[in-house]
Amino acid sequence: TGSSASTSSPRRNTGLGVTGNDVLEGEVLWTMKCVNSHYSARSCQDTSDVFRRIFFDSNVARDFSCGENKTSYMCNFGLGPYFVDQLKKSVKSSANYVLLFDETLNHKIQEKQMDVYVRFWKDGKVASKYYDSRFMGHCTANDMFDELNPYVTSLGHQKLIQLSMDGPNVNLKCKRLLDESIAKHTPMKLFDIGSCGLHTLHNAFRSGCVEADWNIETCLSSCYYLFHDCPARREDYFNVTGTTLLPLKFCRHRWLENADPAKRVLDIL
Repeated sequence: TGSSASTSSPRRNTGLGVTGNDVLEGEVLWTMKCVNSHYSARSCQDTSDVFRRIFFDSNVARDFSCGENKTSYMCNFGLGPYFVDQLKKSVKSSANYVLLFDETLNHKIQEKQMDVYVRFWKDGKVASKYYDSRFMGHCTANDMFDELNPYVTSLGHQKLIQLSMDGPNVNLKCKRLLDESIAKHTPMKLFDIGSCGLHTLHNAFRSGCVEADWNIETCLSSCYYLFHDCPARREDYFNVTGTTLLPLKFCRHRWLENADPAKRVLDIL
C-alpha cells in the first residue's frame, strides 16, 4: 500500500547484492572524509570517475556519485543538521553550559561574521564545540542580542552559566541585555568573572604558581628551548638516553593547557 511504501526504508537494488543504502553509505563516508580533511567541494569534481577506474570490479564504485554539488549538498543539508541536532542533545543532557561568541569582518562576503560556540561537560572533561555562524551588516549590541537569544532559548535559559566573549563595550551591553532576558525565565544569574572566563582562569592559575614560587614557567620553557632548533643536541640526547621523548612547548598565556608539557618533563626525568 501507499502508506507502507512511505514508511519502509529505501533499499534500491543496483545489482549483484548491492543496494542503494550501500552506495549512500559510501557517499556519506566520503563526504565526512572531505570535511575532516578540509577538502573543498570542488576537489570532488571527478571523484566518481576516479573511483570507478580504481575499483573497476566494485558495484558500489560503479554507482557512486558524489561530485562537487552533491558533496556540498550532503554536507550542508544532510550531515550538518544531523550533527547540530546531536550537539543540542549533548548540551541539553549536561548540567550546565557556556555560550561563547566572537565577531569579525568576513572579507570575502563583506559582512560581519559572528561565530557561536558552546562549552559543556561531557564524558568527564570539558568539550568546546562550534555551534553556528551568523552574518550581519550592522553589529550593535541589540543586533547581537537578537542573534544570540534564539540559541539560549533553544538550549535552555536555566542551564546557561556564563557568556564568554572579548571585551568591547558593545559586547558588554549585549551581555546586559541577555542578563535581562534570562531574569524573565529563571532567578539564576550568570557567572561574572570577566568577559572571557577562560583567560581569567588561566591568569588566576598563573598567579597561584607565581605566588607558590615553583618557577614552573622558567623550567618548562627552558626544557623545550634546550632542544628546539638544535639537531646536534637532539642527536646527542637520543644517543645518550636511548629515548626519543622530547619536551613539549610551554604556553605562557594558557596555563590550564600546560598539563601535557609538565607531564612530559616528569616522564623524561
